[in-house]
Amino acid sequence: MTNLPAALDRVSDVIGWGLIHFLWQGTVLAILLGLTLLVLPRGFARARYAAGCVTLALMLLAPTFTVWQLADPHDPASPYFEDVQASALVPDEAMRPPAAATSTPVLGAASLTREETRLIIDANRVLPWVVLAWAIGVFVCSMRLAGGWWQARRLVRLGTRPIAAHWEQVKDALAARLDLTRTVQLLESTRLQVPVVVGWLRPVLLVPTAVLGGLSPRQLEAVIAHELAHIRRHDYLVNLLQSAVETLLFYHPAVWWVSSAVRTEREHCCDDLAVVACGDAVLYARALTAIETLRHEEMGVAMAVTGSPLLARVRRLLGTNPPATTASSGWIVALLTAVMV
Repeated sequence: MTNLPAALDRVSDVIGWGLIHFLWQGTVLAILLGLTLLVLPRGFARARYAAGCVTLALMLLAPTFTVWQLADPHDPASPYFEDVQASALVPDEAMRPPAAATSTPVLGAASLTREETRLIIDANRVLPWVVLAWAIGVFVCSMRLAGGWWQARRLVRLGTRPIAAHWEQVKDALAARLDLTRTVQLLESTRLQVPVVVGWLRPVLLVPTAVLGGLSPRQLEAVIAHELAHIRRHDYLVNLLQSAVETLLFYHPAVWWVSSAVRTEREHCCDDLAVVACGDAVLYARALTAIETLRHEEMGVAMAVTGSPLLARVRRLLGTNPPATTASSGWIVALLTAVMV
């Protein structure tokens, strides 16, 4: 009969060590992405975005592979490899006194000293608390994500109305330029101050009433092109998957830095498509500046036009170099990561 408490302890140990190992694994992956972004020019938004997405995927696979490896008792890297060896003892070895046959079933090196063994055992006692803290964090982040999704869906139902027929025609023309074949519902919203896209299977583009009256027709056309580009690229779905990675690996600062880089490059990709659709980078930069003045708050789950820092996006569109300043947030993330590792 399976010993349930012992099995739960083993599961807790494996997950705990997987979470701890990800501290250095996530740091290495973030460093590799940072070097990649230093090499790729700012104009290569698609390549930079792909590098960020691959890094996020590897960040999810790294602890998964670690847990799988540690959970396999036949793998020498598993903390339970010694147990398998002990179960295969020959009869004369099995007759040895218990004190001589007992081995430490964690990171099983036979040459461990008594002090090292005691330290490993003490570390294992902390692992259940590590797993418990991680589970609580995942639950809190999941509730936050679910709340954001529920709030985004409410925006579609409350304070919306059909938009003028003229803008429906503009939307269809822009969709044709972007090779977008999916049906997109266009609604006017009185509860927003920036355009957003909600949904993936049935995407809805919400255009605030203030934006309809505050931007010129060509500027508004450029902004709609940007949001249609999000739908064309399936960014809403990718954003949800990205949020899931943030939820599971919330404790590592490098995950949030990589995720922020992915969101920044995603906006740059859509900026490039919007410029192609409207045909004028200066016009689109002015549209970004105009819509920023109308922004009151950003949506968490929905894809908003102000998803990355405005000034950096405008500089990139106009081909101007950013000022040579040190990013304090990057140093803070690096310091936190180094302390955790």
